[in-house]
Amino acid sequence: MSILYAFYYPIVQKLYWDFVNYSASQLRTQLIRQAHGTVNVTYVNQLVNRYRESLISAYGLNKPVMVKYAVQMWNLLTLHFGVTPPGVEYPNYGQTNNIAAIIAVALPRTIILFTTGTVIVIVVGILLGVLAARYQGSAYDKSIPIIAVIHSSLPTWWIGFLLIAGLAYGMHWFPPNGMVAPGLTFSKEPLRYVASLLDHMTLPASPTSSGASRWPPQRRTSS
Repeated sequence: MSILYAFYYPIVQKLYWDFVNYSASQLRTQLIRQAHGTVNVTYVNQLVNRYRESLISAYGLNKPVMVKYAVQMWNLLTLHFGVTPPGVEYPNYGQTNNIAAIIAVALPRTIILFTTGTVIVIVVGILLGVLAARYQGSAYDKSIPIIAVIHSSLPTWWIGFLLIAGLAYGMHWFPPNGMVAPGLTFSKEPLRYVASLLDHMTLPASPTSSGASRWPPQRRTSS
């Protein structure tokens, strides 16, 4: 970890400073909006500078290199990632601005999504590979590598963006965000909860699951 920290030290520090400056800028914007036209610039500057200095101290940016390393590593190991900038909210991840709490909500969702996508890729990929072997030399067998090459050249995030734009916002067939419908809980309505979960997971899991076409040519090459 120390070697990685030393290697990425300039990048990490720049990210910290960018976050501090952005947070200070967001606080200034929030204070000006709350002033309703009567802005005390001196008072606003004092609050912004005080907030900025607190962030600099919290992340050890004003400390010597070794102290800075100790502070930042301790924050990392204790999952102390700070809070989101003022005015930046993520309502789908709970009513909190604590970054660690937001990650704690998002991580299980990510695990469910990618585990489901991986299982689908394995199952469908094996079936496609078996069919390709069964009908070796056929048009189907020859089309699988072509589809795999085309799919590999398309970024997964781009496919996901097109699916969300077309099927969620365009056709309104699937929900564009969220994990389940608001108000649903597994303890009260388990069937509706699972149905809503699958409905919400369809679009995010589709780009990952579509990678099943890569498996048959990869398995054939490895064998």
